[in-house]
Amino acid sequence: MKILLIKIGTLVALILPRAVSYTIAGLLAGIAYFFLGRRKKALFTNLRHICPLETERHAFLARKTLQNFARDTVDFLSIPFMKRDELVTMVGDEGMENLDRAQAKGRGVVVVTAHLGNWELAGCYLAALSYPITAVAESKGPGEKIFKFYLHYRQHMGMKIIALEEKRLVQRLLAVLSQKGIVVLLADRDLSESGISVRFFDSTVSFPQGPAVLALRSGAPIICGYLLRSEFIRISFLRESHRIPGIINKYLRILWFHNDSRTSASKESNRK
Repeated sequence: MKILLIKIGTLVALILPRAVSYTIAGLLAGIAYFFLGRRKKALFTNLRHICPLETERHAFLARKTLQNFARDTVDFLSIPFMKRDELVTMVGDEGMENLDRAQAKGRGVVVVTAHLGNWELAGCYLAALSYPITAVAESKGPGEKIFKFYLHYRQHMGMKIIALEEKRLVQRLLAVLSQKGIVVLLADRDLSESGISVRFFDSTVSFPQGPAVLALRSGAPIICGYLLRSEFIRISFLRESHRIPGIINKYLRILWFHNDSRTSASKESNRK
């Protein structure tokens, strides 16, 4: 059923002008807000951590976040029908010199991002610019059929995908780095339950060790990046001294739909 809905959404994104697709997506997200249940609860939980002093705005921010996510989905569903030049023109960038400087060291690059903005489009954009991108994606959560179906979208611009559940994942990623490739990791969910506890906004949560392990074993630099939509779509890469939480706090675009209990602040609180 989910694959059928994705195909219908892809067809709509192909036929209609992008502005019309955005409008429809925003309207559908507004309706979905009233029926999401568990996922809406997870979103409100995240907002309480991100902006605890703005509780009167949480409903507004939740609706805007869903609408933003819906428009990002339109962009993702459009990828298989885009030419490289079209995608490159569609996205602006800043801080690319930080990525280029890291890549110039010749040891590969570990790019750390989060479920923030349009992470799918970000990888495709870099691949369209001919950066040697390899990203890690979970297959167990969405299911093997959905994972394989999404490969058509994710790999269209040349990005390579390795399943998170791959037995020799670390070895394969180290091989990518040894060939001066760029490894992109969504590093805000500790799915293996073997991460490190750190302060994140007002709570202590577990973050995966993967980026640090790869950097230490390969000598590759770590750089943070994200792609957000404001007046337009822009991808940004930060200097090594900058951190993702400050960006989340500024733009309020985080959408932790899964709200995995293994990484949630509530579970950490129960342990104390």
